[in-house]
Amino acid sequence: MSITIEAFGSTTLTEVGTNFYLYDSSGVGPSLKYQGVDFVAGQFGQWTPIGAEQTASGYEVALKVTGADQYAVWDTDSNGNFVSIALNTVPGTSAALQSIESSFQQDLNGDGVIGPPPPSAPAGSSPHFVFEGVDSSGAQVYDVTWDTAGLQPFAVRVLTPDHPSTTFQHNFLYALPVEAGLAQSTWGSGLDELHKLDVQDQYNATIIEPIFPLDPWYADADTNATVNYETFMATLLPAWVDSHFSTSGTEEDLLIGFSKSGYGALDLLLKHPSVFNAVAAWDFPADMAEGFGNYGTEANFQNNYRLTDTFIDTWKAPFTTEDRIWISGYSAFQHDISDFDSLLTSDGVLHTLSPQTADTHSWSGGWLPDAVAGLYGLVSPTVLDGHTGGQTLTANGPSTLIGGPNDILNGGPGADTFVFLPNFGANTVNNFTPLVDTLQFSQSVFADAATALGQAQQAGTDVVITQDAQDVVTLHNVQLANLHATDFHIV
Repeated sequence: MSITIEAFGSTTLTEVGTNFYLYDSSGVGPSLKYQGVDFVAGQFGQWTPIGAEQTASGYEVALKVTGADQYAVWDTDSNGNFVSIALNTVPGTSAALQSIESSFQQDLNGDGVIGPPPPSAPAGSSPHFVFEGVDSSGAQVYDVTWDTAGLQPFAVRVLTPDHPSTTFQHNFLYALPVEAGLAQSTWGSGLDELHKLDVQDQYNATIIEPIFPLDPWYADADTNATVNYETFMATLLPAWVDSHFSTSGTEEDLLIGFSKSGYGALDLLLKHPSVFNAVAAWDFPADMAEGFGNYGTEANFQNNYRLTDTFIDTWKAPFTTEDRIWISGYSAFQHDISDFDSLLTSDGVLHTLSPQTADTHSWSGGWLPDAVAGLYGLVSPTVLDGHTGGQTLTANGPSTLIGGPNDILNGGPGADTFVFLPNFGANTVNNFTPLVDTLQFSQSVFADAATALGQAQQAGTDVVITQDAQDVVTLHNVQLANLHATDFHIV
């Protein structure tokens, strides 16, 4: 029986029976040998080969003691025969082991980083969030100061719901900037555009927008510990947000971005699946082969942030059984999106590729509503959103159906909620069951349930609920006498 142990670089380490082979891309290569004889599983107790890579003179082979934090590296000749010990029995924290990981293109010690971990922030350097007031967009603004000054993030904007929807649980939505500074003058502000769409209320979201002094790629530089953007996003900021803005204690952390912030959002999700729950990334440079911005050295980008097949293989495990990734485009990076879709598919990563349509490369380009709906579709799969209008939505279990102009909403056998946001237009509801299903309106539409019921009239075999000439809900095959105030939910 043949078992592939690892295939991260140009050499595939394969176990065949009790022997180990160093195969190239064609499946050809020597066996691993010691003193001219094939290395056999168990020959040196619990020491087992875990990685291999071809060198100019032969191969280097990494070994680990099964069940223990002990590692070694052998050098072999071109025939796979042991020549010398390059690294002799070191723990996973060994700087020498961490440094050699890059040549294996593999996270040998399982610490989540290929190569040495990024330098920690200087001792005593921690963020302090100081409330400065509410800006013209209605966002709370916090200055972020540090014990040790440098190039760390310097502000955070927070937008909380005013009239939160009861359709969605309360979650945190991180809108990742594409550029440096508070002004966001070139590509626009994600928080501001989400505010215009009333996402904070429609989706019951607290929207978080971190602000950086440099164009952020959401990485930790290996040359400057104060360029700590991955650490800030994945540990420091979520901890502060949760402690100050959590309402349920079960909030999910969602990421949304485009261009470099879409790229950064994917890096963050894939490397920190226990922190972030899902991502929507639009029009991002997935094929980027060289690092820019705040990565520090090129090696840091190549080893820790580049979206390669090796990177996906390293981090893909939590994403092979659950769809947590929504991607689409395009403006500048149509082919990058298609290539990344193919890469995820080939590696068995579940994801959603939304139909690619051309939009302007900015937060206000028109792509954002679909991205938000797609993102929330990942974390709330029973929500069917037709607010853009002209759709037919059909429940296949207890569902929430959000109506829009000229939608047809088909209820299912379970208890369904039909949601009508302000300016909902004309909608037809089929299979509405009084005392089981619910009609939900905002207070700006009807002040209370009695008012909503008072606007309902029998029209043949249907009940018509009218706010005004443009906003009408028709309940097909429903008798007004069977409709009650308890069938309405006002939020």
